[in-house]
Amino acid sequence: MAKIVQLNLISFTIQALSMYILGALSMVVPDLIGAHIRPFPCDDPSIWAPFIKPLISTTTLIIVTLLLPILAILASEFYNNRFRSSDIIYKCRKFQIPFFLVQTITYYGYLQLGYAMQVIVSQVTKYSVGR
Repeated sequence: MAKIVQLNLISFTIQALSMYILGALSMVVPDLIGAHIRPFPCDDPSIWAPFIKPLISTTTLIIVTLLLPILAILASEFYNNRFRSSDIIYKCRKFQIPFFLVQTITYYGYLQLGYAMQVIVSQVTKYSVGR
């Protein structure tokens, strides 16, 4: 007999928002407090380099790091779902949610959690060591 699991949409939304808020705070708070900028005296013209604008914009980078993984995870879970079956039925209110979609959202959540932790660690390191 299949086990029925009721998914809580409000809990999912609160958890996702809290993760993104935590990641955003790690970027906003240092900007409000300010970074300790350590001077780097450079009087040797042989190692000077002109400033070059970034080749990839921040918007493009964020879209690619959020969109491509979800497409890859969705494709792989859809493919894997053809070869396995689940004894669990997922429901949200009165709608039945496919197993591969639940797995996709789970793995994407793990990916986003790792992404948020990476942002937090890199921001803390950047602002504690200095720019």
